[in-house]
Amino acid sequence: MKKRSLIIIFVLILTLTTFLAACGNDSSSGTGSKAKKTIVIGQMATLTGSAASVGVPQSNGVKMAVKEINDAGGIKVGNDKYKIKLITYDDEGNPQAGATAMQRLLNSDKVKFIVGTVSSAVDGATEPMLRGKNVINVIVGSALAGSTKNPNNYRPRVIIPQYVDATSKYLIDKDVKTVALLTDKQHAGYVNLTDSLIKELEVAGIKVVSNEFYTFGDTNFATQLTSIKKFNPDAINIRGYQNDVVLATMQAKDLGLNSLIVTGSGITTEVEAHNATAAMEGNIDITPPTAVDLSALGETKAKEFIENYRKNFNADPGFTTLSAYGGVYILATAIEKAGTVENIEKIKKEMDNLSVKDVPELVEPILEQNGKIFKDRQASFKMVLREFKDGKFTPVKFLE
Repeated sequence: MKKRSLIIIFVLILTLTTFLAACGNDSSSGTGSKAKKTIVIGQMATLTGSAASVGVPQSNGVKMAVKEINDAGGIKVGNDKYKIKLITYDDEGNPQAGATAMQRLLNSDKVKFIVGTVSSAVDGATEPMLRGKNVINVIVGSALAGSTKNPNNYRPRVIIPQYVDATSKYLIDKDVKTVALLTDKQHAGYVNLTDSLIKELEVAGIKVVSNEFYTFGDTNFATQLTSIKKFNPDAINIRGYQNDVVLATMQAKDLGLNSLIVTGSGITTEVEAHNATAAMEGNIDITPPTAVDLSALGETKAKEFIENYRKNFNADPGFTTLSAYGGVYILATAIEKAGTVENIEKIKKEMDNLSVKDVPELVEPILEQNGKIFKDRQASFKMVLREFKDGKFTPVKFLE
């Protein structure tokens, strides 16, 4: 009797152990054929501060792509599918806050994949932290030139030299004679290329009569604009983030400056937020096109994207939303093609070889370089000329 009882107990223990093991496999993060596998992506998002009007819709673009991928079953890696777990930190558009956020992603969360940031200042502060790391960082907002010299950084987004070249060409073609510059001194991308822009304009016969700077987040530009007004320039090139540019434009008009104002900020909701419609009339903005621009130019994919975005967020997409959305799909496609979530170098090789056709979800007009999205980890884009007319920016034409 005693022997029979021991046998029964042994069978019960064995059955229970097998059951628990099966349950453990079903809820694990990467083991077993029925496992719920996840891949963690960290996001550097500018959710507060002066650049939040760009950062929030950029973050929404990331979230929208993640949701679509997860709803479709996840990223296919070999015979498995991985759902994306998104970890987001607010970098505030501030180098110190950005460095803290990046440190958490790398050291505490130990992520291998990162998307963000909108801020060139944050990009510049965090780039050294990524050197020598086994990670891929997809920059979907910052336009700071040189970041992609770091082999861990890929940027499916325009860089400052493209803005500067397009703006310079426009001013030269416009036959402008005198120009004043007003630049965010914390925007490393613009600051670094100020001297080369001045030289290019002056070689073309355009005199830069004033070169003024302000601090990101400033609300009073009276000192700089009063100095500029003395020269009565044909044009003022205001170079910085959207909120600052709109406020500076309003104050320029209040001071009686009638110069043509040319920017490269991708201004969207900021005009309405500051009730700046009258002040913005006639302004020129030279940027990569937004989803709204592309829709106005007859792009069907952009129109569909806007409809889906509105369903999710009850608003229009922002300046960098398409780059954020496309950046996630570029990374996901490279992971699928590599067939691994662990071998970062193999995934990088797939990133290097991706063509636009490989990522059908892309909406932005990326210009392929030798048949690929990236050249030295940097993408190239069509730029569009936008004019503020009848209460809104309207795309006039693509620039060559």
